Amino acid sequence: MRARFYLFWIICSLFAIGNLQAQNSTGDNPFELTPRLKEKPVAKTTPETKEKTNPFELITPEKGKPIIKAPVLPERVSPTEEAFGNNSFLLGVILFGLLAMAVLVTSLRPFLVKCYRAVLNENMLNQIYRERETGLFLPYFLLYILFFLHAGTFLFLLLKFAEISFALSPLLLVIGCILFIALLFFLKHVLLAAVGAIFPIKKEMSIYSFTIMVYSIMLGMVLAPANLMIAYAPTQLIYILIGGSLIMIVSLYTVRAFRGLLLANNYLRFHIFHFLLYICTVEIVPVLVLYKMITNQLA
Repeated sequence: MRARFYLFWIICSLFAIGNLQAQNSTGDNPFELTPRLKEKPVAKTTPETKEKTNPFELITPEKGKPIIKAPVLPERVSPTEEAFGNNSFLLGVILFGLLAMAVLVTSLRPFLVKCYRAVLNENMLNQIYRERETGLFLPYFLLYILFFLHAGTFLFLLLKFAEISFALSPLLLVIGCILFIALLFFLKHVLLAAVGAIFPIKKEMSIYSFTIMVYSIMLGMVLAPANLMIAYAPTQLIYILIGGSLIMIVSLYTVRAFRGLLLANNYLRFHIFHFLLYICTVEIVPVLVLYKMITNQLA
């Protein structure tokens, strides 16, 4: 009986020892407390989170992404340069004209004063005409050439402002404008001499031809500063300056035509047909031809 008790006790002990080893091998501990709160995963830092956390940190752009550049604004072009192109060339032409005017006005001032007085006084005009007949023709001729220079420059500025091109360089265009003005007045003087030679009004035609020269000299004095202001004035003032210059030209042309009527007063009653023929062919037709040429270029 006692042997059975010891055998039963040994079997129970072996069973308890085996069960304990099995629990230790699996790692389960019924008496161990498991934490209920789980640890939060640590967030990895990225360039985006860095950018949000630190606004002062500079981040280099990733490769392959285009870099957006600020738009480049076009250079601002002044109204004068837009209208007339090369301002340095214009400055040279205008300075040459002003220098020539300064030299001639300084050396030929008495003759210029007489021309100014002759515009307002008919007796002074007759006096300087007699002086010219005695041999004092060169001073008036030099001042007349100065008018061609300033009138040609004024015509060049009008063409450039109206954007009328002739496929020429600026230098050739200025020279062409000066020669064009000189040719027009030369042909008019030749025509007046021919009319005076054909009809018995040679003296009157000669006085009228000299009158054209005197009024043109004074007009050249007016166009010299006008060219400088037109070339470098703002766009709003260019219209006013050109309009004022054209009004001055028309006014002097009207006064000159009226002076011509006074010279032909003795012949109007007997030769009215010839006078009207002269007015139409010499005074009106050239103006209409020039107007037609300009409008054709603008069209």
